[in-house]
Amino acid sequence: MRYNKYLSNNNITLENILFSRDLRVEKANQLLKEYNCSLIILTLNIVGPNKVFELSKKTFYEGERLIEDKLSSHSLKIEYQEINKSKCGYEKYYLIDCDSILLKKYCCKIEESLDIGRLFDIDVISKTSEKISREMIGYNQRKCIICNNNIYQCRRLKSHSIDQILEKQIDVMLDYFDIKMANIISDICLKSLLYEVLTTPKPGLVDQNNSGSHEDMDIFLFNKSAIALIPFFKEFYVIGAKNSDIPIERLFIPLRELGKKAEIAMFKVTNNVNTHKGIIFSYAIILSALGWLSHNNFYSRENIIIAIKDLTKNIFCDFENLDTKNKLTNGEKLYLKEKVLGIRGEAYNGYSTVIEKILPKFYSYIDDGNSFNDSGVYILLEILLFIEDTNIIARSDYKTLLEIKIRIKDILKLKEKNKIELIKELDTYFITKNISAGGAADLLSLTYFFYFFEEEVLSNFDIIKS
Repeated sequence: MRYNKYLSNNNITLENILFSRDLRVEKANQLLKEYNCSLIILTLNIVGPNKVFELSKKTFYEGERLIEDKLSSHSLKIEYQEINKSKCGYEKYYLIDCDSILLKKYCCKIEESLDIGRLFDIDVISKTSEKISREMIGYNQRKCIICNNNIYQCRRLKSHSIDQILEKQIDVMLDYFDIKMANIISDICLKSLLYEVLTTPKPGLVDQNNSGSHEDMDIFLFNKSAIALIPFFKEFYVIGAKNSDIPIERLFIPLRELGKKAEIAMFKVTNNVNTHKGIIFSYAIILSALGWLSHNNFYSRENIIIAIKDLTKNIFCDFENLDTKNKLTNGEKLYLKEKVLGIRGEAYNGYSTVIEKILPKFYSYIDDGNSFNDSGVYILLEILLFIEDTNIIARSDYKTLLEIKIRIKDILKLKEKNKIELIKELDTYFITKNISAGGAADLLSLTYFFYFFEEEVLSNFDIIKS
């Protein structure tokens, strides 16, 4: 079966299943005697001999969360709860002082409102030990996950093989968690872009003090542009997740096409002002690599760098046949003139500058007690020391970039309280010379992204390891 990699080796027998059901009935009767409450029992409908594996456990815990959220939304208190982690499948028991008919309606809404709800088996038993059926509250019998016919008829006729049903069940689980993660990732992308534009002062860049060297931009335009990109952030991640069974380098071409659509959406809301073209490129690569990685390996800084490198291994093929008769980007011109690799070079190297060098420095600034804003300001300068910002070179020359690096080194040597005023002076210098560190700003946004990803996602969810 194509989904064997998601399964475990904990196979059970029919005898195990029947014994487990007897124990569940015994447990239910015991709880009903002990508590004068209605009983909810959550289990999963997973076919075949392999009931407990990482993806099924994640699905079970999602069922727990959905039930508890539903109870909370109706101000229903859980009088007692207990979980049984059996090799025949996890079981969760809830005792609720509520009418059992009403509880069954709430539980059926969970089962019916989401595709993954088809995998939940949420039984409700009254205080008098009566099992409340779907028909008692006006619901039809459950449908087959494959053909949508009556599930009991399909079982009786053996319309589908165990492997067919299990593959469909795994598809449903993967789709649900891929979309959930895509939404979380998209929110982090938006947050990172908003934090980047609000970080102040940023030499030559749009911030809360001024528009830097960009007379056609302001914070509100950046925010409008960032919001317009939300659907594309989701799609970038999903492209990686949905194509995790193919070599990752084959994702580059479809990503480039989706990136072009994202650029069109950006230009539409900004009246053709380039606010986020560079970051679209970077997020397309990073998010799809995260999606692909989520099905093939666990997340680590080393693994994401490797995945990005593999995805972008052919990124310079276009440069080998540049047609100088056509309009070239600033990056293409600088590559031909100075062999400066720019953002493509960062991608080709797996964004290792951000992940291995800049991100740890950002953590250090935060840990040293600096505000989030000031840490971001200092990190922007650190980024300018590490990279050759093609935006600065395009608006001035390579010699000016080197002079700026020397000036930044002097600023970063100072104590914190003296840095900000000198950075404001550097901002004035950038504006006077019409210099913009747009490339560094993009990497600042990526630094924020990885920081939020590690702090808010990895520390709270086991989403990547599926």
